[in-house]
Amino acid sequence: MAAIKAANERRAIAEHPLSPKLFLEDMLLDYASSCQ
Repeated sequence: MAAIKAANERRAIAEHPLSPKLFLEDMLLDYASSCQ
């Protein structure tokens, strides 16, 4: 459920015009933290 919530928040961020970089950065950080 946390992953779905995070994905929804990420989608909201992704709709911001300046966000592609933020979106990728956030996704990579999230992925890295889940792999530890």
